[in-house]
Amino acid sequence: MEDRVQTPYDCASYLLKLKENKTIALTDLDGTMTSGDELPSDKELEDRTNVRELLVKKRVVTGAVTARTASLTLSSKSFAESESLRKAEYPPKWGKDPLTNRRTRVPLEEMRFFNGCLDFDFTASFGSVIVVKNGHGYKVDQEFFNLLRYDYINKEPDSEVEREPWRHVMQVFLSSEKMRPYQKYMSKLEDPSNYYAGITDSAPLHFRYQFNFEGSAGLDALREMKGLLDQERFNAHPVVLRINLVDESKPNLEDPEKSRYTLYLIPWNASKEKMVHRIFSQSVKAAGIEVKDTKLLYAGDTLTDLRTGLWAGGDAKLTFLLATGSRLAPYLIEKRKMFGDEDLSFLWGADMVTGPNRLQSRLMSTNEKGVYKFVHKIREDRVNTVVIGDERYPGLTPPGSVHSFLEEYL
Repeated sequence: MEDRVQTPYDCASYLLKLKENKTIALTDLDGTMTSGDELPSDKELEDRTNVRELLVKKRVVTGAVTARTASLTLSSKSFAESESLRKAEYPPKWGKDPLTNRRTRVPLEEMRFFNGCLDFDFTASFGSVIVVKNGHGYKVDQEFFNLLRYDYINKEPDSEVEREPWRHVMQVFLSSEKMRPYQKYMSKLEDPSNYYAGITDSAPLHFRYQFNFEGSAGLDALREMKGLLDQERFNAHPVVLRINLVDESKPNLEDPEKSRYTLYLIPWNASKEKMVHRIFSQSVKAAGIEVKDTKLLYAGDTLTDLRTGLWAGGDAKLTFLLATGSRLAPYLIEKRKMFGDEDLSFLWGADMVTGPNRLQSRLMSTNEKGVYKFVHKIREDRVNTVVIGDERYPGLTPPGSVHSFLEEYL
């Protein structure tokens, strides 16, 4: 029998818990475990603490799936003891020098903003790396990192051929004449000089380019950019064929001009749902348990999180919470067809999911308030549960809804 190459999951600190409980709880951070306020209220911090204490008490494997860099989810001690992460990411500069107003390094565990949001069993950093707790520090999932690093190459090239990392080939494409008009919408995070100058708290991520648009004019520009990328894909541009577009927009129903639209360009395999599938499948394999016997809980607040809650997990029993206060909630409750520039009609369109003579929407309400079932097209026996926090746990902080959700479904 051929020996399997050891991965960080094989020596993960949480394997015993996973074997015992066969449960993994995942959470987004901004908008889910936090309200996003730099100075969170005492109530919010209490709710965050309650979430973490409940998970420790229940001995449940817990992971963060977040747009933050992995280093922004670790205490200073954990980061110092994570050699492979320190090679992959520059340390965050969250603090500010009062004299120069420049970003500077500070121990995150001393910052109120990070209370309850550090040192999970693992972190999946959207656009960056997956890190797994292994002893005192964390190890990077190097195999997944390499997959994303050369994701634009469809076939494995000759080993002697020098390959450029994904970010480099993307930089060339984004500097082309066609893409030049959209450079003004690129996030400050994408310029490494901003990190060195102390303007941004993080250096550019390996596998993500971020574009920000505002108001109706910004929405028009976003649509134009998407249209151009679609055309380049139609023309079989080798790099664009492997770009995954992720829309994290925040439309404002009351004042559309205050809407903010964020578009991420990432490698094809770097989506949140694929990161979750990677961690979940590798952890279950390392623990020697069956996927179908494992419970997977996931809490988030964005459309990207919802898609992860609908599609990730394979044969696992997956329950997703849309955290209380999510901008997406009224769109789901009112069955709206569009969320910014994103089409929601796939949730409401009739599909032949219960037999050839009966049509139903795919997101179906149940007898329990705020609880829905999502039925997959191909596999009718695959049914995920979706909980809308604003209906099920109204009036709570985002982490308060996570706590209530975990109390109910663990």
